Amino acid sequence: MSFTKAVATCFRKYFTFSGRATRLEFWFFQIFLCIGGVLLWWIEAIATRSSPLILWLVFAVATLLPSYAAAWRRLHDIGRTGWWSLNTVVAWGVFPFLDILRLTDIHSLSGVAAQIAFAIIVAINLMVFIWLLSPSQPGGNKYGPEPKSETSSQNIDQQA
Repeated sequence: MSFTKAVATCFRKYFTFSGRATRLEFWFFQIFLCIGGVLLWWIEAIATRSSPLILWLVFAVATLLPSYAAAWRRLHDIGRTGWWSLNTVVAWGVFPFLDILRLTDIHSLSGVAAQIAFAIIVAINLMVFIWLLSPSQPGGNKYGPEPKSETSSQNIDQQA
């Protein structure tokens, strides 16, 4: 799968949380998100000569859902539930919740509860990152057929 095809596929599957995504599809889309964010930040910094935020923020909001959808499908590709991709959302909610309970100061990691929560969040994010790097589960799984074989059969059909 080429870079442009991977990006196009992720945008075409903007709201698709079912099925599977290959490593190339997912990681090419992540590279696109990084490059796109940096380029928009630079363009706005040069154009406004101030602290850039608007273009990057619009880009981030516009690509948030397809980014989660791609991660969801990528986790399906290795036989994991897509719910693991929401760990970042949970992570952003843990510290405000601990602050509400007065277990820690949200602006520091001085409390034991915050240190434990932080360690758990880092461990889960590292685990999911390693999963996203993992090779596809060969053959079909409960989330659908292997994307590579699906692409290969489509190419054979087109050639016939």
